[in-house]
Parts: sequence; C-alpha cells; structure tokens
Amino acid sequence: MDTSKPSMARVYDAFIAGKDKFEAEREVLRGVQKIAPDAVQVGRQCRDWLLRVVRDLAGQAGIDQFLDLGSGLPSAVNTHQKAQRINPEARVVYFDIDPSVVAHG
Repeated sequence: MDTSKPSMARVYDAFIAGKDKFEAEREVLRGVQKIAPDAVQVGRQCRDWLLRVVRDLAGQAGIDQFLDLGSGLPSAVNTHQKAQRINPEARVVYFDIDPSVVAHG
C-alpha cells in the first residue's frame, strides 16, 4: 500500500474525521475545501444519511440483508452495527476494491 498516493477510501475517511488517512489524503481534502468549503460537512451528512437509511430499512421496512457497495474504511458506526442494533439477525456483505479497504477487511 503506497501511502504517498491518495486513496479515495482514505480521502472519504478524512472527510468524516476518520483515523485512517495520511498526508496525501489531507492534501486532497485541503484542495477540495478550497473549492467547496462545506465539503467536510457534506461528507458527514452523507454518512449520517446512510445510517438513517439503514436504521429505517432494518426497522420499519424489516430488511435483514444488506449489500454495502463501496463500503470504505471502517468508521465509528458501520452498516452492520447500525442494522444489528435494530435487528440482531441482520446480515451485511461489504464490497470494495480499494486496496486500503481490502487490507482492513
């Protein structure tokens, strides 16, 4: 894993204040923030939206199987954790092709 080159998964991790980022990702984040100052806020809102959707699907809709495509790096609350808080029998399959994510998986 070459940490001198930015990984999209680690850039997104930087947007949501994750711990798995390096200087290459911080540099991308700073560049994005120059053009879109609210980018970090938007990234966090997207993550919050995902967790609300999973909560509602696992709860109100009774969904117990999830496919998380482009799952990214583990974060504070992951899809399976959110779903299993509502339905302990819920199952999640994660898929990502980013080498950083695969290494963590």
